[in-house]
Amino acid sequence: MLNGRTNTVIDRWWPMHGSACGSDVAERPKTSLQDAYRNWREERDISAIEQALGQLSERQLNLIGMSRKTLCGDVSGLIDRAEAGRQIVDEILYIVDDRPRRVPLPPPTG
Repeated sequence: MLNGRTNTVIDRWWPMHGSACGSDVAERPKTSLQDAYRNWREERDISAIEQALGQLSERQLNLIGMSRKTLCGDVSGLIDRAEAGRQIVDEILYIVDDRPRRVPLPPPTG
């Protein structure tokens, strides 16, 4: 799910530029643009994390349980664990939240 700020950016951009970018962009639903933006931002962030960790020495990487040889896999593992943690938190909040629900909890992925 995108945060409110991202939705605001897309909501401001779409009326001004959605139809001006050619028929391909104009015909795509706004949600596909949101998904594309979210995917682009995620890839950019992962790249930045890998670059930052790539600047550490092998000794420093070993201190945090990583290795230069397996750095990409280690970063993927971190991301997977973080996503699993977010899903657990979302499920717990969904269970304990007593407000009326407008949108059901999405099914677990993976």
